[in-house]
Amino acid sequence: MTLQEIDNMSTLFRLQRPARLLPLALAAVLPACALFEQEEDIPLAEVPPVVMQAAQNAVPGITITEAELEKDDGEMIYELTGEADGQEYEIEIGADGSVLEIEQEEVEEEEEEESAE
Repeated sequence: MTLQEIDNMSTLFRLQRPARLLPLALAAVLPACALFEQEEDIPLAEVPPVVMQAAQNAVPGITITEAELEKDDGEMIYELTGEADGQEYEIEIGADGSVLEIEQEEVEEEEEEESAE
C-alpha cells in the first residue's frame, strides 16, 4: 500500500467518523430536549382563574373547550382552545395571565352541523 492510499484511507475515516457519531449525539440530546418542553391535557377546572380571565378578555364571548399545560424551559404556558362567533381559537397564556399568542380558524361546517344536532 502506498503512502497516498494510506492518506486517502485516513481522510475517508476522518470524514466518516462524525457521521457515525451523529446518531449517538442525537440519542443523547433528544431526551434532554424533552426535559425542557412537556405538554399535557388538563381539566378546565385546573386552569388558574387569571389564565381563564385573560383568555376571555383576549377573545370576548369565547367558550373554552380544552386546556393544555406546556412546560417550556421551566415556564408554564397554558394553551386554551375554544370557540366564539363561528371561529375556533387557540390562545397561549403565561401563568401570570399574559397573552402570548392567539390563533384563529373558521369552524368547519361538519362541526357546526354536529353542534346543531
